[in-house]
Formats: sequence, structure tokens, C-alpha cells
Amino acid sequence: MYLVISMKILLAGIISVFLLLPFEGARFILFGIPIYFIEAATLFCVLVLIAQFSSRTFRRQTAGITFIPPRPVTLGILALVGSVILSIIAAHSEQAICPFSPETSLRALGIVKSWFLFPILFGYVIFLAAQRYFSREKLLSMFTVSFLPFGIYSSLMWVFGSGVTYDGRFEGIFNSPNALALFLEPAAILSWYFLRTHKTLLWPLSAFIFFFLLFLTHSYSAWLALGMAILFFEGARCRITPKTIGMALSIALASIALFSVAHKNSPRFEHFFSPDSRSSFASRVMIWKSAEKMIANSPIFGIGPGNFQSCYLAYQPFFPPYLEWSVPEPHNIFLAFWLESGVLGLISFCFLIVFWFRNISHVATKKEPSSALLALSAIMIALLVHGLFDTPYWRMGLAPLFWIIFFLGIFPQAHRKSPSKMLQGKPK
Repeated sequence: MYLVISMKILLAGIISVFLLLPFEGARFILFGIPIYFIEAATLFCVLVLIAQFSSRTFRRQTAGITFIPPRPVTLGILALVGSVILSIIAAHSEQAICPFSPETSLRALGIVKSWFLFPILFGYVIFLAAQRYFSREKLLSMFTVSFLPFGIYSSLMWVFGSGVTYDGRFEGIFNSPNALALFLEPAAILSWYFLRTHKTLLWPLSAFIFFFLLFLTHSYSAWLALGMAILFFEGARCRITPKTIGMALSIALASIALFSVAHKNSPRFEHFFSPDSRSSFASRVMIWKSAEKMIANSPIFGIGPGNFQSCYLAYQPFFPPYLEWSVPEPHNIFLAFWLESGVLGLISFCFLIVFWFRNISHVATKKEPSSALLALSAIMIALLVHGLFDTPYWRMGLAPLFWIIFFLGIFPQAHRKSPSKMLQGKPK
């Protein structure tokens, strides 16, 4: 009975983290230290696991669980976190191109805590829980359903005319439509996955909500990433033949044509590729050039986490004046890791991504053929594609998303037993 109750409590803790992801800013102050509700829910899950490990009954029934991630993963994570800390230390030196101020120092420490330590810790919770009790598919379905209240709430905001920018883009509770799109992408992909594999009314409803909200953001990067992810998922599920390739190309060309017609007279679309220095594309080019100059001046250790805004303003004299002064990230996930964690951080991140895809390919082909693995791969592809134009990791609620997807793909699915069956024949 104890094991059954504890597993239900752990499940409630995991769902709480899923529910809190979009509300990343919700926090309280404890002894002068800001603690986010996501972090509190993560600590709750960890305490439940510790309580389980202290139970003899649980320890007898944990055969088959891998408590330590694969060695390459462990080393890669340690190298990634260590590189961020080294970047912080280097940013305090007198030779730093943008030395840390007391404010940015505290922010950097907060980034280590909230964007690395706690998200990795929750990923580890998922790593343990998914091996024995909750399948990948069940966890992914819980994640998707947990995002539905946020999707419904956001839809109501749009209906009543709230959360819309001056140029008609929907941003919801965030200060950026792009940020909203980054949060919606995994839920939209998973809704598509369950829509294609399960015949339940819930999944068409969730897919409609998430796809509609993504459309309202008018984030071209998100649309491109979502399209690439779905094409990958559908292509991997069906047999590749000249007919299927032709159909995929036809759908892609038709989508491009419909998009072009729908946005023919759209001021934003016309402005996007405009040679005007204040266009959306031109702004990204200028940001990337600024990032390139920062990397050239500090290629080893970078500029430190959370320091891009001040460095970007410091480098403005080298470039023509630009209207957008608030630029917290370099609009590219690889540039972000290089700048904010050094070249070691970039290498560690790329190593983890390569290992993840190799591992998931091995599991899918040799041990566990599953559409859930294709869905996970599609999400990771969307993250990397969108990451060419934005920063899908360096945000409070996005970092846990990355580690959830990452840890769900690095282990072969163990043979699970329900807690009640595990206790059959055992003294309660």
C-alpha cells in the first residue's frame, strides 16, 4: 500500500511540474532567495523518490532500473554545467570584454540554479520514474494534457482581445509571441502524434488548440520547425517510396503556396525580408554579427550567462544604430551556448545532442520500436530547427522542457510492473 500511495504522489508531483512550465515566473522568496514554483515541485518529486529509496520494499522491487545515466551522458552534463561555471569565473576577470556587474553576477548564479541544476534534476526524476512505472507514451500524454489548461486559457485571452501585440501577433501571458511559440511547439507535435496513433476526441481538440495558437503567434521560425518535425514524423512512420516522396513534396509546395497567398499583403511578411535595417531578418543578422564579434574577442570562455544584453549594447558603436535595444539572447541556440558557456559548453551541448540521436536510433531499431520515440525525435528536430533563429533553451520554462525530452530518450524501456502487482505475494 505504501508503494502504491507513494507512486501516486510522485505522479502528482510530475504533473505539477508539467502544469507550471508555462507559468515560469511564478515564485516566492525564501530566506532572501527566489524559489520558483517549478523548483519547489521538483524538490517535492526528489523527496518522494528519496522516501521510496529508504523503503526496503521499494529497493527489493527496483531490479532493472538504471540509476546512473550512460557514462557519456553523465560526463557531458558535468562538462556542460562546469563550462557555465567557468564562464562565470572568467567574466569576473579584468580582461573580460563585458565584466559582470553585481546584478549580472546574481543573475548568472540564478541561471545556473534555475536553468541547469533544477531542470537536470527533474530530468533525472523522469529518467528514474519512466523506467519502471510510467511508459514514455504515458508521460508524453500527461505532458500534453497538462498543457491543455494553458492552451484553453490562452485561447480565451485571444477571444477577449488580450495578449495581442501592436502588430496583431498573439503573445498570451508572455512578453513575446516567439516565446509563446517555443512553449507550444512540443505540445503541438505531441498532439499530432496522439492524433495519428490514438482515436480519441481529446487529441483532435488539443491539436486544434495548439496549432491555432501557433498560427496566431505569426512566428515563421515556429512554423518552419513544426513543419519539419511533422514531415520527419510522417516520413519515418511510412514506407519511403517515390510515391510518398512525391506526396510530401506536393504537400510542402502547396503549404508554401497557401502561405504566400495568405501573407501576400501582410505588412509583417513584406517587412520580414525587407532591406530595411529595421526589418525582422535584418535585426537577426545584426545580432548575429554582434555575437560573432563577441566570440572573436572571447572564444574560449564566452561572456558568461545572462550577460548578452549588456555586451550587445556595448558593441552597438561597431554597428549602425538599431531600434531594438532589448536583446537578451543572440537568437541562435548554438551561439547562445558558445557565448554564455564558452566553447566547452557548446561542444558539450553538441555532444549530448549527437549521443541522444544515436542512442534513440539504436533503441528504436534494436530494442523498442515505438512511435513515441519518433515523437521525441520530432520535438528535438523542431527545437534545433527553431534554434537556428531563436534560443529554445535559455529560458526558465524551456530548460526543463529540453531535459524532459532528453532524458526520455536515453534509456531502453524496462519491463514495468504496476505498484499493486509488485506487491503481490509480498507482506504489506
